[in-house]
Amino acid sequence: CDCASQTLPSIDEVFRVLAIPPKTTSLRINTLTLDQQGAIDLLSKEIQNMDCGNNTELSDKNGSTVGSTSNNSNNSNTNNSSSSTILTTHVCAVSSESTRSITPHPILPDVLTTEVTGPHPRDQLNAFVVVNIGCGMSVLRGADVFAPGIMGCSKGVTMGTQLSVYADLDGVCRRGCAVPYEGKKYFLGNGISQFNRVEFFRKEQKDVHGLAVKMTEPLYETPCLGHLSDRIILQNLPSCVVAHVLNPPLNATVVDMCAAPGGKTAHIAALLNNTGRLISIERSAKRAVAMKEWLNTMSITCAEVVKADSKKICPELKMPTEESGEHDCVKNVDLKDSDKMITLATTASSS
Repeated sequence: CDCASQTLPSIDEVFRVLAIPPKTTSLRINTLTLDQQGAIDLLSKEIQNMDCGNNTELSDKNGSTVGSTSNNSNNSNTNNSSSSTILTTHVCAVSSESTRSITPHPILPDVLTTEVTGPHPRDQLNAFVVVNIGCGMSVLRGADVFAPGIMGCSKGVTMGTQLSVYADLDGVCRRGCAVPYEGKKYFLGNGISQFNRVEFFRKEQKDVHGLAVKMTEPLYETPCLGHLSDRIILQNLPSCVVAHVLNPPLNATVVDMCAAPGGKTAHIAALLNNTGRLISIERSAKRAVAMKEWLNTMSITCAEVVKADSKKICPELKMPTEESGEHDCVKNVDLKDSDKMITLATTASSS
């Protein structure tokens, strides 16, 4: 084709497309606790009877759900025509008449996929909340709004107020903003407030927690399954692929160099079937603690969570510290006896 004659999309069009969630969501099965048929039976029961209002998962500092690692998507419209549909069921409370299928991934035996529907027509209401971008991405993928993600809120919001939810695309909305936000924002849908504005903003952001807005009319609908994260993990398909590419043999020693929030670590442990040794390195103490707590719910026994900077953990790397220019090595991790060493180098933004 004559590429020179083609008109390139505008930056606004690029942003519009990037704000559209993938057409399918990937659900990884924790094979330490559940096989594929068990997962299908559990999903059948959960999705058919689900009232998302009963979903009480914890939230991280961005307002997204703990245990759902980067909330879970497949960036391609996978053709599952070669796989039989295992179950067709109703989406949770939001749209009880619409149906969706859950199918096994055609290649990965521990992954199921389900459709994301939308965008759905929603009226924008006068009352509103503005959330940070991390929370906004989670809402687009089926999460409710949790308190740490809220930046602004209209006056007069109390428990039970119906309101619209917007994501702050510029990241400049000041906490406590009560007037309509004039910066770049993205409409996420409508929900019901679970908090009182006056009390909410009297507290520091680090002190607020719990469910803040129950999404009743999300722009995009997907099953809310965060409360099943010890058995079924919402995880991006590329993240699911990584551990299979690594393909660790039983009894191997694996080092995850940038492990939090723990999705790949948990997957590797499952492929190891809790044999061998899995060393999960995370430089943030807070994220390391949260990851260890989550892994404890997953029936994982072979993982060791280490608070350390992976760039400085091995003396032979000779990486200087930023403060002194001298090498700073963590002494409490002994890797000398690891005759089957496999290293998984991941980025800080990966799950």
